[in-house]
Amino acid sequence: MDIAPKATNIAIVVDQLHPRVCYAMDTVLGDFLGLVPRLIVSNDDVAIQEAQASGIPTFSYRRSFVEGMLALPCNGLLYEDIIRQANEEIEWFGAVSAQLRTVDYIAQIFYHLTQYELLRPLKQLELDRHDRYPDGPDGLYVHDLLDKVQESIFPHLAVRPQPRAFDFEITIDVDQPWKYLHKPWIVRWGGMLKALLGSPYMRPAEKQQRWQVLLGKQPDPYEVLDLVKEICPADKTKVFFLVDGDHPNDSRYNLRMPPYQQLVLDWQAAGFEIGIHPSYNTRHNPSMMQAQKALLENVVGEVRISRQHFLRYETPETFRQLIAMGIERDYTLCRATKPGPPTGVTLPYRWFDLQRNEATGLTLVPAMVMDRTLQMYQALSAQEALGSIKKAIAQTRAVGGKFVIILHNETFSDVGEWWGWQDVIRQMLKQLGS
Repeated sequence: MDIAPKATNIAIVVDQLHPRVCYAMDTVLGDFLGLVPRLIVSNDDVAIQEAQASGIPTFSYRRSFVEGMLALPCNGLLYEDIIRQANEEIEWFGAVSAQLRTVDYIAQIFYHLTQYELLRPLKQLELDRHDRYPDGPDGLYVHDLLDKVQESIFPHLAVRPQPRAFDFEITIDVDQPWKYLHKPWIVRWGGMLKALLGSPYMRPAEKQQRWQVLLGKQPDPYEVLDLVKEICPADKTKVFFLVDGDHPNDSRYNLRMPPYQQLVLDWQAAGFEIGIHPSYNTRHNPSMMQAQKALLENVVGEVRISRQHFLRYETPETFRQLIAMGIERDYTLCRATKPGPPTGVTLPYRWFDLQRNEATGLTLVPAMVMDRTLQMYQALSAQEALGSIKKAIAQTRAVGGKFVIILHNETFSDVGEWWGWQDVIRQMLKQLGS
């Protein structure tokens, strides 16, 4: 059955249908604020008169003031083809009418969503030891800007703002599918020898556990599918598999191993959407990334979602690679050392290729927090981590966002450094469902 398109409820008069303007209005007014905007070029007098005659609130988003028309402040950034140099200050004020605010909040939102700051010529970026971008400022600052836009325009509209429904997704990275099983024989025997000789780095409980697993008397602690099936809703849980790699930070496991193939199929059979977790060096190697996706697709069929291992990506190159190989949603955007999304928004949005001035079909899904951020970078206990997660959920719920968390299969194991985290996850899911 055909669904009738929604009626336009706001018209925007623009200098030109520039890709940046079209993307920003569709994303900010449409996707984020729930409006149905129509853009009209300023020299189309007939269309402007028709919109005004039909009672559609009509705003100007032009670089110069238009007498007698409501104006959204415009500083010109969205009409540019360039990326301004890092030493050039951006003036956010623009042409306005007396009734509306004076700051171009729509251009500011575009600036953050596109990670404009990372691409400015002459910009000196301080990358971390994994060559990741700086975490950036704290807070859900794009949501603050959205509030400013909403406060500016809705008093002039016939419709009232509709609150966004809170949503969530649990995402799980499988980097090490097993703690003891299926490792190369030299590694497995080396571990057994350490246990026999009483390695000072191996606790007695771990030695016993290793033997029990290798003797088939208990499951490997990282095999957590049954627990995940029990506590995580399949329709809101995505699982990303690291299937190959050539770096020490990659896994020892390769998806060409029959046990690993069966493990992935078991997760898929449980109803979880399967994604690719491209390995450490793939952000500069399109052929390697494509080969890993093909390896996974030979097992599970078409793969549409991804997240980069160690959150290593480079804009725009990594996102262009993902688009070229058919990825539709990417979950890489997450701060490594602090909670909070790196672009200040907890809503999925389409990626805009700033260098090419081109809107794309790739959706970016920012995450609010990662387990490793809390356990390793912030050195929090399990209960302290739970408090941080609950705070992040409350912040996301308050703005009607989508709470996304990055977990790992070993986080569910409740062994070693992850002792106490099963309860953290259960309590988190309880709050998400409340």
